[in-house]
Amino acid sequence: MTGAIISWIRRNSIALLALFVALGGTTYAATGYPANIIGAKQLKKDAVTNVKIHKRAVTGAKVALNTITGANILESSLGKVTSAASADQATSADSATTAATATNIAPPEAWHEVGAPGEPAFQNSWTNETSAANETVAFYKDRQGTVHLKGVATGGAPTTLIFQLPSGYRPASGRLLNFAVLCTCETADPQGGIINLPTGGLIVFGAGVAPNADGGVGRPLNMQVGGAVGLNGIAFRAAG
Repeated sequence: MTGAIISWIRRNSIALLALFVALGGTTYAATGYPANIIGAKQLKKDAVTNVKIHKRAVTGAKVALNTITGANILESSLGKVTSAASADQATSADSATTAATATNIAPPEAWHEVGAPGEPAFQNSWTNETSAANETVAFYKDRQGTVHLKGVATGGAPTTLIFQLPSGYRPASGRLLNFAVLCTCETADPQGGIINLPTGGLIVFGAGVAPNADGGVGRPLNMQVGGAVGLNGIAFRAAG
């Protein structure tokens, strides 16, 4: 009798298992785990990789604000990203190192006024030309690293420096730049006497070109004693 019972149970084991599951009220996946039993605590770090996430399963609405940094943000995969603390590429950003198009750009640095407190000093008796129509001598560097000069200087000795640019605002070491400028200039007439000139030359020095002239601006050529020289429109790429 016992053998017959055992034989019957073996023949009907699948049916009995189904009955047991139904009575127990618990469903099992094909893997043998009950539904909803695996959560965040059971997942190991880095267990879910990109290849395991269904395409377009993670949308912008499912990403917390400011949790993605230093990544390429694509609208097609994350939806509209309204702002980013930092990004390699972004449709829009509060701030960015570089941008193809920008609605708002931070203003460039202010002019550095030569002779003002904390700024380079005038040298060799040079000073601002006092006419109200003339700009004061100053410089600044724009976002692209180009240094701009302005103003009219007067009173200095010919072939001397007007002022010296600080490090970071100079031409490359070992280089000097020559510019044509408006000035009160003159030259000797081969027939005798002096010829007045409206233009002359100006030099901007990189480091190491001449003693004590690193970043120097000046040494105007053909200057009249006590004459004036204009710096407006001088611009160059800072490299030192």
